[in-house]
Amino acid sequence: MIGILATIAFLGASQSNTQAPPTAPPPPSIRSTQCRCPANNETGLLSLEGIVVDAEVTLSADGLSPADRQATIFNVTSSSTDIEGRTRIWHATKPSQCGVTFDYGKKYSVVARETAEGFETDACLMRSKAVY
Repeated sequence: MIGILATIAFLGASQSNTQAPPTAPPPPSIRSTQCRCPANNETGLLSLEGIVVDAEVTLSADGLSPADRQATIFNVTSSSTDIEGRTRIWHATKPSQCGVTFDYGKKYSVVARETAEGFETDACLMRSKAVY
């Protein structure tokens, strides 16, 4: 019995040492190369890091299909400003509009601009580097 417990303890200890090191947050999925980014860099951008926890799917005018613009909700853990907690980030969904997608439960570094509706990102902004 003691031998079995010692073997279990040894296996548990050896498995904890073989875990892969943490990796950087994955980039968002950029939907197409049809996106045309402006040549000059925007100013006044903010960066945040957070985990995707939800989404707000809106419908198009026909009431049946998703709209071209959706929101992903992040639980923001750090930012270049005072943003924290659940935060809605709007983004296009059409490839020609530089749409991006995010996976639930994953952590991302996001570069966004502030608009009248809140925060917004796109493939062009996500290609820039988030600085913390």
